[in-house]
Amino acid sequence: INPILGSHTLYNILPEFILNYPGIEIELVEEAANDMESLLLEGKIDICLNMLPIFNQEIVYDILYEEKLYLVIPPFHKHYNPDKKPIAHIPFNPHLLDGEKFILLKKGLGLRRLTDEIFKEYSINPNIVIETQNIESAFRLANRGVGLTIIPESVVTRDNIITDSIFYTLGNPVYKNHVVVSYKKGESLSAPAFTFLKIAKEKYKQF
Repeated sequence: INPILGSHTLYNILPEFILNYPGIEIELVEEAANDMESLLLEGKIDICLNMLPIFNQEIVYDILYEEKLYLVIPPFHKHYNPDKKPIAHIPFNPHLLDGEKFILLKKGLGLRRLTDEIFKEYSINPNIVIETQNIESAFRLANRGVGLTIIPESVVTRDNIITDSIFYTLGNPVYKNHVVVSYKKGESLSAPAFTFLKIAKEKYKQF
């Protein structure tokens, strides 16, 4: 599992899975996207809960859900506008973020892959002040004015952090985080792995 998803997405699925397979021993592996893809291809893990993009064509996936990505602008930043709604589409050309201080996830993590794609699209060369594996840390540091960051919608809604920061969506169409269950192409899933996939897809149809 992608570490970002461990604290919410997994626990919408895992309890029901354990009820279906009470005798199955579950080994939970939390790694960066590159490492998880290697483990899938080597047959060392059965199934993976992660995010797009996935670059290796030997890995297939089913989309569970999608959510918007937010650029976090803290108070007193030059692009902060207290008259704007707390959540809105970015009102200026994103290229103006070129050279701005950013708090980013470490290379290899799924969200960092997507963030790098956004930077490339708008020719943004970020001044990276901190790299972290913890999305909550990036969010909290951004709210304290250390730098800007880009986070999934679920981080805002689940943490209930009181903040005066504003959140801008990016892109046309808007950039989204796609959460998927992935597995090796052409590989027959074991009965427990297939059940996990089925439960996950059914669970997120309800949301």
